[in-house]
Amino acid sequence: MVAKKNMCVLVLAGGKGTRMKSDLPKPLHKVSGNEMLCHILKTAQDLKPAKIGVLTGHRAELVKETVQQNLQKWGINTPVDFILQRELTGSGTAAKDSMPFMRKFANALILAGDAPLIKADTLSKLIQKHNKAKAACTVFTVDIDNPKGYGRIVKDSKNNFIKIVEDSDADAQTAAIKEVNSGMYIFDTKALAAALPLLRPQGPKKEYYLTDVLALLKQKGLRVEVFKANDFL
Repeated sequence: MVAKKNMCVLVLAGGKGTRMKSDLPKPLHKVSGNEMLCHILKTAQDLKPAKIGVLTGHRAELVKETVQQNLQKWGINTPVDFILQRELTGSGTAAKDSMPFMRKFANALILAGDAPLIKADTLSKLIQKHNKAKAACTVFTVDIDNPKGYGRIVKDSKNNFIKIVEDSDADAQTAAIKEVNSGMYIFDTKALAAALPLLRPQGPKKEYYLTDVLALLKQKGLRVEVFKANDFL
């Protein structure tokens, strides 16, 4: 696989382990003997990006130290930068804090820090579709039988992307949609940088959602594509 000098990978690793009933940051929980971040960084490296960014938030120093101490052991030789999310007010804030890192590259692949089983081959197909379509953003989606808790992918009659609706905001018709957001995307970084200042706080927690950027891009007449995986396993 040819190195992609115009692409970086950003791993969102600022999450808490709330649902795991643990104070350990979510990305540091182990799967198959290694931290989730280990698996994700290996997959990111397989894509041959110019650089990998790790966004930290909850217990940021522990996440940073763990990664730095294990890079050689994990076989990670791609340059890794660390970004601090200063306010834990949603994925939109995470992206804003990461723009100084991402804007150095034409495209930024954003991965979830708690999805260790995603395959490099699948992500490579996502990147290929994005580049071929010359899209401002391509969102990675999947169909699941029980979509509760996930953002739904709303499309028009021609199967074109319209928006993502969070589960808490979904009416009965939208809640029935089985195609959901994986939380992983590839963005044209210039388009992302222009859209992020337009985000407005949402919900009772007044959070900024990265998902809202996709609808903003559509409103500006830019192309938003959907890459749907064959299955969710």
